[in-house]
Amino acid sequence: MTKIAPEAILASVYQDFPAFLQAKQKIQENLTLYQQTGIARHLLVTGESGTGKTTLARLFADSYLPVDTPEATTFPVLSLSVPASATIGAMAEAMLNAMGLQKKAENNTRSTTQIVRLIKNCQVQMIIIDEVQHILEKGTERTQYQVADWLKSLIDASGVPFVLFGLPHTAGLLGINEQLRRRFLQSSRLEITEHAGYSKERICLELFKGMLDYQQVTLSVDSWADLARRLAFASNMRIGYLKILAIGALRLAQQECRQTVGYEVLQRAFTEQVWPDANAELNPFSMSFCGRELKLVGEPFAQANMAPKVQRRRAA
Repeated sequence: MTKIAPEAILASVYQDFPAFLQAKQKIQENLTLYQQTGIARHLLVTGESGTGKTTLARLFADSYLPVDTPEATTFPVLSLSVPASATIGAMAEAMLNAMGLQKKAENNTRSTTQIVRLIKNCQVQMIIIDEVQHILEKGTERTQYQVADWLKSLIDASGVPFVLFGLPHTAGLLGINEQLRRRFLQSSRLEITEHAGYSKERICLELFKGMLDYQQVTLSVDSWADLARRLAFASNMRIGYLKILAIGALRLAQQECRQTVGYEVLQRAFTEQVWPDANAELNPFSMSFCGRELKLVGEPFAQANMAPKVQRRRAA
């Protein structure tokens, strides 16, 4: 029997956790509101890297795939990412390409007019934009303001609901332009929090166990509370890192024909998948672990980049 790689098994797996489900529900409510009333309500979704932002954006967009008709291709939900350059021209081009127009954007005014016309012709009912933090990470405050103002104008001209996804400091974009901020009074933060009597650590444990279940692999430990605490340190309580750890553990279990895994396998999975330089004192699954967050410089969860400084300006 051919063995399926853990990466392939978990590639399309997303794990439900309260904040993820709440954000998904808000997006659906905004789309339904627009479909029933024509009212466009906008949403900002933020979260650290590995918390499920891109997964949520993709999952929701995949629920409303393009539809080919004799007249044109319609896009109920249009999904795209902000290019790394994050200029108005690059964003306009990405939006045109997402609607099937493979061409470079012309001048900003003409491109915006073309985008609005295509949004209406393609019957777009919602626009999802991922990686919005790129706008704050490029250019000067003046260019950031210009991009934010262009986005605000596009939102107004299109008349459809927008959902913006980005790292936590993406919220600073709304501080650049007062009018843009007023359009995004609704927000969601993707993070693991206490829920229904479960601690954050216990939720991490249950999510991790669910991932291993896809290959009928179980955990063999003496204390669930101890494992939950170690998983929280090893993943920084982020879904993406829990999945990476699960892939590593499942791969080792597959290679060694195991149906159960314990701390020894998890320790190796952490070293192979998360931090190759971790010694015993800095490996959360080692019995010698020092018991602290791994956020110092050079450690896997150190904050590499501080949020850009922004100053609030009013639109002219």
